[in-house]
Amino acid sequence: MAASDLVDIWNDAILSATSKGSISSIAEQSAEAAICAQRYPSVVRSVLRDTDWNCVRRRVGLLEVTAGAVAPPSWTYMYVYPEDCEVVRGFDFGLPAARFPSWTMVDYEVADDATAGKVILTNVACPVMIYTSYVLDLISGTYEAKFDSMLREAVSWALAAAIVGPLTGNRALAADVRQEAKMVLDLAKAANANESAPNQMPQDCDSLAVRGAIDMSAPDWRGYWPRIF
Repeated sequence: MAASDLVDIWNDAILSATSKGSISSIAEQSAEAAICAQRYPSVVRSVLRDTDWNCVRRRVGLLEVTAGAVAPPSWTYMYVYPEDCEVVRGFDFGLPAARFPSWTMVDYEVADDATAGKVILTNVACPVMIYTSYVLDLISGTYEAKFDSMLREAVSWALAAAIVGPLTGNRALAADVRQEAKMVLDLAKAANANESAPNQMPQDCDSLAVRGAIDMSAPDWRGYWPRIF
């Protein structure tokens, strides 16, 4: 929740891009601070929109618009777009999405209403929306404090890839930094995906284990799957 989180991300990017220098404040008068301030807003939003990051995922019950706005004919409900919503990920209806993904898929539209501003349009009553939560704050870096280590690394390398050209003018170095940034982002996305697990173990696994068809305690029990299906 401190501005130091933001400064740390910028300094990591500067180090990766130039192998020298650092800043003590995001407001300091230096070429490094200036280019980071210019490029960071678009970079961090691009990284956040790229993946459903666990550390900034949020669920909230949507509030229906009541201030005179009327939903268009194609939709039944119009809801207020949360101020901290960077991108909508889906909706939570209390069902095991990992096993029945089609059950939680609903039609919706993000739109700009002349009266209510940015809104969510859907035909579902009282929905709980899942979204990536982020608000850019270059003063306190509040949301950057929520980033886990892998996301921080991915954002810093993405920023490095964006600033290395203007700071160094070295095309070969810029290409290397962009390649490293992509690799770090891919690793972060893989680690993020591995943090999520199905809500429940498929029932057929349990029943087969009870009958002795599979020794669930064996280290290589997954190797039995091809013989079952």
